[in-house]
Amino acid sequence: MMNRGCIKLAVFVSAIIFILSTFYYLNFLPKLRNKILLNSLERIKVSVKEYNSDYPNNQLHENSIDATSRLLGDNGRKKMYLSLDDVIINNGIISDYWNNPIQIKISEKNIKVFSIGRNNIANDQDDIIAQ
Repeated sequence: MMNRGCIKLAVFVSAIIFILSTFYYLNFLPKLRNKILLNSLERIKVSVKEYNSDYPNNQLHENSIDATSRLLGDNGRKKMYLSLDDVIINNGIISDYWNNPIQIKISEKNIKVFSIGRNNIANDQDDIIAQ
């Protein structure tokens, strides 16, 4: 039979673990996810730039199943511009943690790669953008 001191200690330790887990989940995990996602976006941007440089007559202009396939090695050179470790693939499309497709916008001199973020609204403070 457990004595009262052991039960109090178990309850106290459980409460501390719960508080620390909640703090981690609410504060640390979102920041870590954003940092990982930003690194992934930067890698995607470099990969698209490299691919478009290698294939100037068949450039990628958007995130699609075909673009994902080409970046992962289904191209004339069999070159992997991206690794599956670098990205999240959802139904063949490069996605973010919230299953939103990564946005790729290409102008003549610039490639913009971004996530619309958790709130699913583009062009607001929630977006995560590769610079």
